[in-house]
Amino acid sequence: MMPLPRSPERKPFQPLTSLMFDPRRSSHILVVAPGQDPAGTLECAVVCLGEEGRIPDEIHVIASRQRLAAIQGGVLSAAGARRFAVLCAQAGFARDEILFNRRTLHPLDMNGEGGCAAAADRLLDLLRRLSSSNDTALTVAVAEEAGVPGYLLHCCLQVAGRSSDRLVILTAGAANGTRARSGRSACRQFEVPLLLWPPTDPPPATYAEAVLTRGEPNGGVRPAGTCCVLIVAAGQSPPVRPP
Repeated sequence: MMPLPRSPERKPFQPLTSLMFDPRRSSHILVVAPGQDPAGTLECAVVCLGEEGRIPDEIHVIASRQRLAAIQGGVLSAAGARRFAVLCAQAGFARDEILFNRRTLHPLDMNGEGGCAAAADRLLDLLRRLSSSNDTALTVAVAEEAGVPGYLLHCCLQVAGRSSDRLVILTAGAANGTRARSGRSACRQFEVPLLLWPPTDPPPATYAEAVLTRGEPNGGVRPAGTCCVLIVAAGQSPPVRPP
């Protein structure tokens, strides 16, 4: 009897970005969706990049206007800027070489015209503009309690992301800013594998088009018996889905 062929051994997941990213030639952009302590989340994301040797050329923050105001007061104010500059120096890079100011703070407003779909399209457009160069790599750092911005960033990154981009989740210690203040063990990050848009397919112009192409095989009509995920913001009544 001939021996059965041996099945190949499964290798543990190894992020492609760790192999493809070359800090000597690539521009690196950090995109942050902060948690309840926005300044603390940003500080922890910077510390994590420093440990990896990834020097950010730009820092962009996506959040509600309230959390962006906390970033302005806690990081971009005179006292906060000095503290942030010291943190960057400890992480191994100069604050003056990083593009990070009020213009790189992006409010996510879902109460305007178009609601969540329009907000997703704005994020999709932003990610595409930031990653327009093949020499640019994105790190999207999301606090575990970032809420809607974190969900939408994950969705849009799967449409606009490339193999050189990555998504990391910062745990509760990072979200509360305890890593930068009390040591390394207080903060952990986990890289999430991304299901990227097939390079052979034409890229969708909007997120709604991406859903129609990939999520709704019947031309956008949801078959009976399928589930629908709703994102409900705190303090709002959940929408009622028609039967």
